[in-house]
Parts: sequence; structure tokens; C-alpha cells
Amino acid sequence: MATVGYATVVILLGLVSLVLSQPKEPTFTIYEELPISTEVGNITNITSVFSGLTDQEKASLQYGILSQAGSPGSLFNISKTGGNIYVAKRIDREALCFMKEKCVLRIDVVVSAQLQFNSRFLTVNFEILDINDNAPTFENSAVVLTIPEGNSLNSSRKINGANDMDFNPTFRLKNYTLDNFHDVFALTTSQTLDGSSNIDLILTKSLDRETKAQYVFTVTAYDGGSPSRSSTLSVTVNVTDINDNAPVFLNSSYDITIEGKTAPNAVILQVSADDADEAANALVTYHFSNLQKQMLANPFNINSSTGEISVSGHLRSGISEFIVEAQDSGTPRLKSQTVVRVNVVNSGNTPPRVSITQLGANSDQNTVSIQEPGWRGLFVVFAVVEDDGDDNVACQINNELFNMEHVPSKGYSVQLQEPVDRETTPSYDLTITCTDSGNPPLNTSVNLLVRIEDANDNAPVFTQQRYSRTISEGQKNEEFVLQVSASDKDAGANGAVRYSIDPTYSKYFSIDPDSGVITAIGNLDRELTPGMRFKVYATDQGKPQELNGHADVFVVLNDVNDNAPELKSKVFRFQTVEEQEGTRIIGNLEAYDADEGVNQEFEFFFTGSLDGADGEFTVLPNGSIISSSVLDREERVNYSFTVMVRDKGEPPKMSSGTVIVEVTDINDNSPAILFPKSQNHTIVISTLPETGVVISRIIAYDDDEGDNGNLKFTIVSGNEDKAFEISEATGEFKIAHSSRLKNRKQYEVGIVVSDKGIPPKINTTSLKIEIMYDNSTQVANGVKGKREDYIIIVAVVAAITVIFSTLIIVAICVVFQKDKNVTRKNVSKPAFHNVESQESLRDAEKVSSLGQNSTDRNSQQFSLNDLSSPPGNNQNYGNDNTFMQLQAPVQPDYQQSSKGKAVSFSLSELQTRSPPPRYPSPRNELPPFLTFGASFGGANHDDAFPHHSSMSRQVSGVTYAPVNTCERVGTSCHFCYLLLCVLAYSVYSACTCTNALTSF
Repeated sequence: MATVGYATVVILLGLVSLVLSQPKEPTFTIYEELPISTEVGNITNITSVFSGLTDQEKASLQYGILSQAGSPGSLFNISKTGGNIYVAKRIDREALCFMKEKCVLRIDVVVSAQLQFNSRFLTVNFEILDINDNAPTFENSAVVLTIPEGNSLNSSRKINGANDMDFNPTFRLKNYTLDNFHDVFALTTSQTLDGSSNIDLILTKSLDRETKAQYVFTVTAYDGGSPSRSSTLSVTVNVTDINDNAPVFLNSSYDITIEGKTAPNAVILQVSADDADEAANALVTYHFSNLQKQMLANPFNINSSTGEISVSGHLRSGISEFIVEAQDSGTPRLKSQTVVRVNVVNSGNTPPRVSITQLGANSDQNTVSIQEPGWRGLFVVFAVVEDDGDDNVACQINNELFNMEHVPSKGYSVQLQEPVDRETTPSYDLTITCTDSGNPPLNTSVNLLVRIEDANDNAPVFTQQRYSRTISEGQKNEEFVLQVSASDKDAGANGAVRYSIDPTYSKYFSIDPDSGVITAIGNLDRELTPGMRFKVYATDQGKPQELNGHADVFVVLNDVNDNAPELKSKVFRFQTVEEQEGTRIIGNLEAYDADEGVNQEFEFFFTGSLDGADGEFTVLPNGSIISSSVLDREERVNYSFTVMVRDKGEPPKMSSGTVIVEVTDINDNSPAILFPKSQNHTIVISTLPETGVVISRIIAYDDDEGDNGNLKFTIVSGNEDKAFEISEATGEFKIAHSSRLKNRKQYEVGIVVSDKGIPPKINTTSLKIEIMYDNSTQVANGVKGKREDYIIIVAVVAAITVIFSTLIIVAICVVFQKDKNVTRKNVSKPAFHNVESQESLRDAEKVSSLGQNSTDRNSQQFSLNDLSSPPGNNQNYGNDNTFMQLQAPVQPDYQQSSKGKAVSFSLSELQTRSPPPRYPSPRNELPPFLTFGASFGGANHDDAFPHHSSMSRQVSGVTYAPVNTCERVGTSCHFCYLLLCVLAYSVYSACTCTNALTSF
């Protein structure tokens, strides 16, 4: 039989070596980003590699993957026996094979057989296919461009384009789109070999800063996937000013009449022009046209800054007409012209003389400033009117907004008729004309420039009252959110706008006080605040009081998977009743995830167990723990395993916990009786006992717990004389009435052992008591001398037995040591491991103590020290409570428990892995393999240490297999058997001698 087994092993090893030596490397094609634990291949299905092997031969193979940190092997797991390969970590093709056309990962699989020493290696290739898992990404989220107005059509500005990390051309960047201003701008793109791109912003329409100074729009990049992935870039185009507007006079021509005797340096007129440009392009200067400067009929000067025209010499009557130019300071300089006509009157009938007087000192009497808005009746200037003829001079003004009130003998007061608004009309060019009553009537006109000074009467106004933007949570510091814009109609400091934000939200956002750009400054957490609504303010710098306007900003946070699902408890405890059949729910796991949407969805997984609970329980994705196994509390009280909860976000997040399942007891075990049994149930009483003396003990146990395992002992038959009684709790069998014992009589008492379960389970046995003494012949005198003689004889026999046994043991040890050395050289290390049965260990613990019962698991133990030599006839022990007698050996009657399990045991393995066995020896108990059937009080010692030729035993955690031992250790077993025989014979001789002595 051994030869056949050896041949089978050799053939199997040959087949395995043949299979493992195949040079062909199998290749599996998989997509990147597969979920963890996804099966991606099975190497046992590769026909070219494992062809010729039967399923049984394949089942004997074991697999493993060689891997180091960061190596391709660390990305995969392989089932130890099935050959199934699973994804162990995230597989990102872009990280593993960036810009490679073909991405192949090579891993080494170790294949070994359970019965051979050497392992083989098999290289497995995985070709990783690309998926559309990367969206195009811009380097920055926003860009600001500056383009001068009037830039040529089809001119362009470069913008850094988006980059797509995917390799597959289908998933690369495909196109860009604009969300606004399609009539002004267009996009052209070019793509590079590394996946990046460039954008040209093409100008398709002329820009006019005076019409629109800023453009804000979004560029969106799309890849070619289905569905397409995209990202956006916020573009701001600021239009800068060029000198494209010439100054414009307020009047196309000016007509005035002056006296010929007007004094030199007198200002007769002020011209004014505005320029729509800004800065230097809008700085206007005035001068006479160069072509007419030498042709002026009268001497006049013009102030280049203010446009005031004054008399510079003697005037001649007549009309002087000349051209005044207004020129800006831009490049190139632009100019415009107006015509001025001056009628110089010089006659005897002199026209009235008009001069302007105003409050306060002012170098230019013909220019006055008033602050808006003013009021009705507000004094502006006073026109002093003088006429050489008479005082009958009437004056009028050319603007109904102003009124002239006559002051006799003095002139006219110019007053405001109604409030003015600088933002509507910043200045007024007035002409005061005074006409006398002469014949012909003469008149004099005076120009008055009224400038309206700005008052801070306008608050800044935002271009929108509500701004909104959606961004992802967890934005980086200084990440662009949006830009707000406000304007103020006032001028100077009154119109200078600065931006601020609601202080409550200043820890999340900041705003540039000058540009209005809002950026994120804190880690925005959607789980704490899914959206924010706050106010931004635009404040001018006016005096005495600053005015402000506000707008609402709505920022909505999109969820990202930044929270792992959390189990409601790190340790879940569930209970289930043993011996249940069919699939049932043990309990339900609970977890929560602070994210939303798909990031909030999660599943539960069974992740493993270190104590063998893998096959007993299943964790469903919804968190229900189910079991289809029939659980036995007597085999195992509880199970512990770990579970994982993983969300469905990208990338997924997970957490783990522990589950403990406690198996609760039912009354499914009947009491097991170790003594008395059918072949060993006799007690011999050879001397008259006293009432209350314990003559035996019923030894039984119950594998259940609680009341289901607490035992009750009851006499049900054979005790009609009421001579005996039994303790319900301990099973002690006592003499109830010694006077009722009949000489030379045999009792057979029926005993029921029941547990306290509902309903209770019972077991029955019988105890035979033989009465061997004669009351009439018992004499107390002389007993002491005989007893001492018996003790001496027994001591001598015991000493001879011990010496003889010691010599044999020494000889056996020497032979065994030699045999062990030979065995170590010739026997290879076995290819299997020792399997220890917890059930066998528990049975050994239960039966290692004689007299233990279910009522008290730590009850007294019977041992050799508890037993004395049997007394002679008519001998009374006084206070001794136990009467025992040695009997001839009885064949052990061990009945294997239904819960027991046979175990395999290797002696060579025991020698290399375990220290020498230490046997439990409370007091002087014998180890189980030295049991020789001596009866103490009628209880066969084999019942206290049961063993069987087909049953392995465990003592103190070490497994023994008596049958297989002789097959493995050779001749040493024969010496062990010889030792057992000698010891048994010695004890039997001692017992026989003692019985013979007691017969006298």
C-alpha cells in the first residue's frame, strides 16, 4: 500500500514539473480602473499550460504571486488553491505606462504542489487597456488677457490649452467651445504629441473701449469619450484705450459782441471741448489755428489749458472770425475745430458794460463752480451792468435752468431755478446778453461757464444683483471663484469703488478690493455647508460719508468623495441559536456616509477571519449577515471576523470593523455517563460501612451550558431496602442505612442522570453493589496488626515494580533515540500540517478529572492518592468514607461522542514543532496511554481517560494518535508495547496479592 502511494506521488510531481516548465507566457487583457477584488483571470484555464492535468491534480496545486512594494505583482491577488487572479489595488494606466502605446504588466506566479519540495514560476502578462477616466484639465482655472481697442481683425492671443492624460486617441482632447461673444471672438486649437494643446483666441470684430471695456466668457474643453468629459477656463479680456477719439467742442460755433474799448486782458469768451478717451488721450489743450493765426483782425489770446479767449490789444470795430483748435495729448494727437465770431462795436451810443462778480476770490471771473444738486434760488453769480446812456438795460440768459433777477442800480443776480445733476450735465456754457434802450439798441454779451462740482450722491451699483457659481468642494487656497463688478456715477473719490465681503464668510472667501475677483481661501466642505449665500459690497471713497451697494453671491458646492463610510460601531455583536437549519439573517450592519449621491452609496463586504469563520457567514452588500451553516455551540461558542464598508465614489473610500457572533445554547445534548458503564459497573463492599459513607460517585457530564448542562442524579430502581441514597447535585453514591444491608447480597441500582433543560434530556445506567462481608465475624481486635502486614507486603511489591519498570524505560529510551536519529535522516518533512480538533481537546479536558459533573465544573477529582488498600474482613476504617477494591483488568468500553472528531497526527512533525508532551497528572493520575484497566471503587480508569484505536486524543493541547505511532517510529513501538505489558502485569500481580491477603 505504501509503494502504491509513493508511486502516485512521484507521478503527480512529474506532471506538476512538466506543467510548470512550459515556456509560454499567458496574457490577459483587462481595462484599467477595475474595482478592487474584480476577477481578471484564472491560470488553470490556460489549456496550453495545464493541459493533461485532471481536476484532482489541479486541485493539489497551490498558487502565489511574487511582489514587492510598487511592483506589478502588488496590484493583484491570487486564490491559493483555485488560481483565480483578482485586482488588489487601483490600476491606473496613465501612472503605470504614461504615453506608452502598449501597457503590459508582468507578474510571476509561484505554483507548488502540496507533496513536493521545489516550486515553479509562471510569468503571466496583463495588457492594460485605456478607458476615458481623465477629463481635459486646464493648468489654471482663469486667465486675464489685455487687448487694445482697434486691434486688427483676425489677430490672436495665445492661451494655454487643456491637457488630457488618456492615451487612446478616441479619449483625447477633441474640441473647445465658447459660451458667449461668438461674434467677437473665435477659437483655433493645435494639439501636441504629449496630449497638451494650445488655443489661439481670434479677434473677429473690432473692439471699442468706449462702448465695452471688458469681456468675460468661458472656454470649455471636451474629449472624445462617450459620455464626453470636459473642463472649463474662465477668460477675462480687458480692452485698453487707444487714442481713437478727437476732442469735441460743446458748441460748433461761438458768436459774441464786445465794445471797441474793452480793456486789454479782459476775457471775452471761453471755449470748451470733451474727449471720450482716457488718461493722456483725453487731456485737451486749446490754440488758434496756425493757418489763421497771422490773419486775426483783432489781437486776442487764448489760454491753452482753459480755452479762455481774452483781449490782448486795441480793438477795431467790425466782426472778427477765427478758428480755435482743441487737441488731445495722445499718440497720434487728434484735434477738432470751432469757429468764433467777435463783433467789435465802437460808436457814440455805447453798449452796456457787463462784468461778472462772484463769491470769493477767483482768477477767472467768467467761470464759477456750484455743487450739485443745489436748490431753487441758489445764488450763482452777479452781473454788474453799466451803461453810459441810461440805466434802462435789460439782461437775459440763454438757459431756462437759470434765472436773472434785476437789482436796481446794480445789475442782475443769476440764480438757479431747479436742482442740477452733475452725472447728467457736468457743466453749463451760459451767455448773458444785456441790451440798452438806445437807438439803435446796443447789447453786450458775456459768457459764463458754470461747472457742477460732484457730490457723493450716487452709491455704487453692481452690474448684476445676483451672482452664482458652482464649484467642487475642497478647493485649493486662492482658487478663482468668480468676479463681480460695480460702477459709481460720481467722479473722483466719490466714484472710486472698493470691494469687500460679508465678514461672516471671510474665512471661506476673499475678494480683491480693486478688481472684485473672489477666491476661495479655506477648505470648503460640502458636508458642513452644501451652499453659501453671502453679500459683497462696493463702497465709494466719498466724503463726508461713504456710500455702498451690495449684491448677493450664491456658491453651490458639488460633492467629491472625501468622506469614507463609517460603521455605526467598530464592533458589532450578534447572537444566534445553535442547531438552526436553512439560510437565516444573523444581524444587520449599519453605516453612514456624509457625502451625497453616488458618493453616499456603499456596500458591505466580508474581509476575512483568523479563526475559521470564512465559510460560516456571508455578508450581503446591503449589510445583512446571513448563514446557511448549522452551528454547534459545543463545537464553538463564538465567531469573529472583519467586515468592510466601501462607497461607490471615485476613487472609493472604505472603513472596516469587527463582527462577533455568539452562539447561544439549546438543550441538544444528553448527559454522557463515564461511570458506571455496562462493562464496568460493580462495587464490592468487603467490610461493614457506616451510614453516610460515600462508596462511589456517578461520573457524568453534559456539553450544554447553564441549566442545560447542570445535572441531576436520581435512583429509580434496585433500592427497595432504602439502603442507598445519591446526591442529586454531585452524584455521590452513599450508604443511607448500613443496617439494611444484607450479607452476601448483590444489589443492582438503576440510576437516571438528567439535565435541567426544558424539556430535560436523560441518560440511564446501573450500578452493581456486591456485599462480601459477614457481620457476625467482624472483630475489631487484631485488625491493626494485619493491616500493617498488608501495607508492608504491598510496599515491597510496589518497590520491585518501580525498579523493574525504570530499567525497562531506560533501555527503551536508548533504543528510541537511535531510531529517531535514523528516522530524521530518512524521512522527509511532510507536506501537510497537523490539524488539531478543538472538540477532542474539550473532551480530554472533560474526562481528565474523575468525579467532575455538570453542577460544578471544578468538582473534586478522584486520584490514586484518594484510594487506599482494601481492608480485610471485619475491618473498620473509622472516618474513611470510601471503600474500594482492585479488580482484574476490564476491557475499556469507550464510546466515541457524536461530537468527537478523528484527527491526524505525525510524530516527526511533533518532534520538530512541539516540546515533549506534558501529561496532566492531578495528584497521581496516569496519562491516558498508560491506562491498564484497574478498577477503583468499581470505576475503570479507562473511563476517566478514554481512548480508542481509531480515535486520536488531545491532552494539554498535544494530539496523540496511538495507532499511527507504531507505523511511524518503527521498533520503538514494540518496546513501548512491552513496557505496557510489564506494567500491567505488575499491577495485576499487586492486585492479586492484595486480594489474596484480604481473603485471610
